[in-house]
Amino acid sequence: MKVALALAVLVGALVAPCVASAGPWTPEPGGGYLKLQARWLPGIGWFPGPEDPRGSAVIGPYNEVFLGGVYAELGLLPRLAVTLHSDGLRLFVLDNPDEPPRAHVSVGEPALGLRLQAVQAGPFAAGISAAIRFPTRGNAPVQDIVSVDDHAVVGGLRVGTGVLEGSGNLELGLGLRRVYFAGSVGLARRTGGWDTVLAWSVEGGWSPGKLQTTRLRLRVGGVHPLGDGDAPYHASPSGIGNGTRYVAFTFEVERVVTDLLSLGVSLAGGLGPVARQTGGPVITGYAALSW
Repeated sequence: MKVALALAVLVGALVAPCVASAGPWTPEPGGGYLKLQARWLPGIGWFPGPEDPRGSAVIGPYNEVFLGGVYAELGLLPRLAVTLHSDGLRLFVLDNPDEPPRAHVSVGEPALGLRLQAVQAGPFAAGISAAIRFPTRGNAPVQDIVSVDDHAVVGGLRVGTGVLEGSGNLELGLGLRRVYFAGSVGLARRTGGWDTVLAWSVEGGWSPGKLQTTRLRLRVGGVHPLGDGDAPYHASPSGIGNGTRYVAFTFEVERVVTDLLSLGVSLAGGLGPVARQTGGPVITGYAALSW
């Protein structure tokens, strides 16, 4: 599982449309949802991409630590909400053979958007969302990636995209008393000649027990470049770059502390072909406020 996935995942849905904080559902005007998180990715292996004859390679220890990540929704009008997503402070640490570890810091690229809940028919809901993500740092490599086996340079670590991104999604959801299901599909267009990206996800959640204070969620999603750009593909263990692709899962456990506060932890990992990034897992802890 990669950083790209970690940037794309929103897993905060509750168990009914009136209180859900993900999928097509929106908070009431003045209501909202705020999620603060920290995550750690201890990189495993290196997957440069199908066009590279290596297929995979062993690189030195690689870690990512993100602090102060935020996802927020605020209801503006009935069935209309504004959204904000950023990864906060991002620390990338790569240990190449024959040199000490080097650390690189960047700021998460904020995405500002709108979500419209267009349909509510009993437990079924449908909506659309759109967002613009703003770059905070250029895309030039900050460090070579060196193979442990032969000390060959096999890529370059990148800590920012350097491009503007606009995305749009169709979102569907079914919210029952203790169970919900949601799915989305959308496209992201990026400047700089980067490929358009197709992104999709399906997820479900369950609240066992009469008090419904524990919430379990499972999500599967994928990111697939469409090959319509003219910029070169980028090989970076962070997954930040043109041409990154994967299919992955996220499993989450959340505990309701009060009517306002919930605490949770999630584990994410790859399920399908991974290209131009390191392996997972991604371990995330968070606190969520809803009102």
